[in-house]
Amino acid sequence: MSAMALTEHGNVSSHPKLEQAALKNGIKPIFGCELYTGPVEPTQRKNHLSVWAMNDEGYKDLLRLVSWAWSDGFYYEPTVTGDAFSELAGRLVVASGCTGSLLATSLVGGKNIDPSDASFSRGLRVASRFKELLGDRYYLEVQRFPELEATRAINPMLERISRRLKIPLVATADVHYCLPEDNEMQTILHAVRPGSKATFEEQARSWGYDVLLTHPLSDRQLMKQLVGTGLSRQAAACAISNSAVIAERCTVTLPKASPLNFPGEDDSIALWRRWLHEGWEYRGIADFPDVERYAERLRYEAEMIESKEFVDYFLIVAEMTRWAKDHGIFVGPARGSAAASLACWLLRITEVNPMLYSDLVFERFIDITRMDLPDIDLDFDDARRHEVFEHLRDLYGEDKYNQLGTFTTYKAKLSLDDVSRVFRIPKDATDKVKDLLITRSSGDLRSSATIEDTIEMFDEVRTVTEEHPDLLKSTRLEGMVKGMGRHAAGAIVSSVPLTDVCAVYGNAVAVDKHDAEYLNLLKIDVLGLNTMGMLSDVCEQIGWTLEDLYAIPTVDDATLTGFQDNDVVGIFQFDGRAMRLVNSNLHPDEFYEVSLVNALARPGPLHNNATTFYIDIKKGDMKPDFRHPLYDDIVKSTQYQVVFQEQILRILREIGQFDWTSLAQTRKIISKKEGEQAFNRKWAMFKKGAMSQGMDEDTAKKVWGMCITAGAYAFNAAHSVSYGLLGWWCMYMKQHHPLQFYVAALNRLSKDKNNELLRDAVRHGLRVNAPDLRRSEVSWRGVGKRTIQAGFSQIPGIGEKTAAVIIEWRNELVGDGYTWQDLIQVKGIGPKTIEMMMEFVTQDDPLGVNVLDKKLKAVVDDIEAGKLKTRDGSFLPMPTHTASTVPYGRGHDTQVVWIGTIVQRNLRDLFEVNFSRTGVALDPKEVSSPDKREWVLLQGADSDDMVTININRFLYPKMKEMVWQLRMGKDLVLVRGVKRGANPHKIIYASDIWVFE
Repeated sequence: MSAMALTEHGNVSSHPKLEQAALKNGIKPIFGCELYTGPVEPTQRKNHLSVWAMNDEGYKDLLRLVSWAWSDGFYYEPTVTGDAFSELAGRLVVASGCTGSLLATSLVGGKNIDPSDASFSRGLRVASRFKELLGDRYYLEVQRFPELEATRAINPMLERISRRLKIPLVATADVHYCLPEDNEMQTILHAVRPGSKATFEEQARSWGYDVLLTHPLSDRQLMKQLVGTGLSRQAAACAISNSAVIAERCTVTLPKASPLNFPGEDDSIALWRRWLHEGWEYRGIADFPDVERYAERLRYEAEMIESKEFVDYFLIVAEMTRWAKDHGIFVGPARGSAAASLACWLLRITEVNPMLYSDLVFERFIDITRMDLPDIDLDFDDARRHEVFEHLRDLYGEDKYNQLGTFTTYKAKLSLDDVSRVFRIPKDATDKVKDLLITRSSGDLRSSATIEDTIEMFDEVRTVTEEHPDLLKSTRLEGMVKGMGRHAAGAIVSSVPLTDVCAVYGNAVAVDKHDAEYLNLLKIDVLGLNTMGMLSDVCEQIGWTLEDLYAIPTVDDATLTGFQDNDVVGIFQFDGRAMRLVNSNLHPDEFYEVSLVNALARPGPLHNNATTFYIDIKKGDMKPDFRHPLYDDIVKSTQYQVVFQEQILRILREIGQFDWTSLAQTRKIISKKEGEQAFNRKWAMFKKGAMSQGMDEDTAKKVWGMCITAGAYAFNAAHSVSYGLLGWWCMYMKQHHPLQFYVAALNRLSKDKNNELLRDAVRHGLRVNAPDLRRSEVSWRGVGKRTIQAGFSQIPGIGEKTAAVIIEWRNELVGDGYTWQDLIQVKGIGPKTIEMMMEFVTQDDPLGVNVLDKKLKAVVDDIEAGKLKTRDGSFLPMPTHTASTVPYGRGHDTQVVWIGTIVQRNLRDLFEVNFSRTGVALDPKEVSSPDKREWVLLQGADSDDMVTININRFLYPKMKEMVWQLRMGKDLVLVRGVKRGANPHKIIYASDIWVFE
């Protein structure tokens, strides 16, 4: 094969990937599209037309044509009208199309033409009009399907038209997939596309799926098939050879945008330096005692950024961020490695001073080898992020701005749902599989939940697939591209009109972030974060500005005490399971250690024991393991543990002697979470370098093992500090302005957290009032100093619009002699709605603040009364601890009986975990019962806190069915076990578990 064309239906999203793959393999790429054509309305039955770009200008015409179809021509499908096509077809090679084309349906009927109205003469007129418009760029498309009656009827007539009008024929393969066995998968994909309700059998009857749409194996096979459709051998030979003619005529190199310059400036360097000088004054650096250290660092960064011609990019991001901040839009302190840049801080892109933290390394952001632009990601108030997008559009022009596209893929649950619908598999059977989908923790390639893993793991799931074998087809669907969507955070800005470089599908460009970079389009990440919206609401309530928020000191006793007490409900990141457990055990002593929790709670340090060792060394329960002077110097700031990405990169550079290129490759492995397998390809290089530094192979292997899992999921230090600062701001507000904090959190954070937030507010002495006809507003608000008042929208079934109408009605009333029944006067509220509202607000606990407490108390009361017994008739044990009273730290073994609900389960594997911790494969011969390799960690919650429950690998086989049938957050469990004194973490090693549904 010397050339290959892609002509996908209505889109050109594959073109950048085609060019890269084709050129890599010595194949000439041909860029085309199978257009939907016809009048935009009133029909959804569109004709098809095959087109290819002849040259670079023709390709731009194709991009404009496809973009027009998605904007002005969209009706069910992106549709090209005759007028639009005529205007932009001057540099396109066009083939008449498949059996769904205007020409084919004019000959035999179909689409919008009744067969009785179709004829050779009608088709002749259509072909004549196309030839008149296109000249020698028009070809008659003949396809290779003698099995299809329509093809056998169409092809001979096309040969006649070819002779009559002197229009050349061209053969096309109509390839929809690569392998014959993919035929069935295409049927499934057609059946599950949006709007379809067809079963597999119904879909199979609706289309010619018995005809394989793979590429022909040879020209000889193609010749035989074309002749079988009724073409003469001469016509078939010409049609085949004309495919090479078109390939020769079409020579396109995909256009790439020129570098984007900051608008309105002839001298970007001068503006950049002026803004840095203004930032120097704004941050007051002249008054710092170590001002020369700042100056030296700035000279280094500025020289690096200027030499790499990144200046315009920094100006673009800085202008956007400064504009947002100056307009009162709350922007987070930073994300990722940008926080390690002094220049970013001076430009007001970030709010982290990197000079205060020794672990923040600028080279993690930009090093000498980096030629691609560094990512500068920022968090914005999610409710006002759209204003930032609008600003970018206004500044750079509507034709040069849009949002990034993204390819969506099938996840496990959706794959199961779609396949079960198509094959009429009972829902309860599918739910059994979905309920048992596993999640593996590790940086390995199989870390996500997969259907294949679940089938292999559970006999119950295997039984379901044996009863319903069609469900196995979901394993092939999982991971496939489902469609194209709009990236919520990705803004795209171009130096030229976007349609000169890529198509635009209405509100998004036609490419994802990887292809956008390939086309030299600038991607700016404008992330929406509800925590920033929450902080904005708190500041509005207390009369603070954004600058006041940024000025919160990182030395504050009340804030630090909040972290030390693990009072982290509602605190950004810290109220997650792992963060909560690590923070409570670490007991941070200062802001920097608070920020360190972000890194220590990641899977990498947790799995390789770096977190446990850090805490033990800090508390004096363990002495550091000094491995080698070079290694010890790199990790001494984190109690001699590998915690940060920066430390891993230093180990590879200084111990492994990686050159800058290899180091940059490893940085990408870490940042893209490519996992252990990608990382391990570098072992031989590391071993060689380490041994050249005087490190023996065993020590090198141990150091390498420390890096592997940490590298797969480690934070970089700059990210830890940034997120630590955001959590610090939240805790400051919670401790100093609790009422305003809880009101903002209830209004702006996920509704799933409301119950936990309300319980936490009550624990902090606040009162929570149910919706009240006279006092409520639309949503949550503070009343007085200690009361949270629920709004009308907290009543189930009452949305914010209805709540606003109720308030408008109430404000128009005179006096207060109205009742809930009077809401009948409000438009859209009827008697049933009023009855529902009254029933809700008159409950003892309408907001569910005490639901879990009541459930737990009811079970405990029954246990105490002897109403609940084990299967052998024994009385159940009374709970001895709550989650908050299970001891932390080392000491004596403590017998524990605990009751609560399970919120998460995590399957672990002995051999995987051992390799993660040591970097050395465990010999099964050295393991007692190596067949029992799996155990599970459960995360439990009660009214007070969270606790981990360990079901060891010897008990797990007996409890496996129970564990995976638990309903998360619903069923209550009574756990008897021991909190081991040798383990500092709050973990109950279970011996017995009882479940209450």
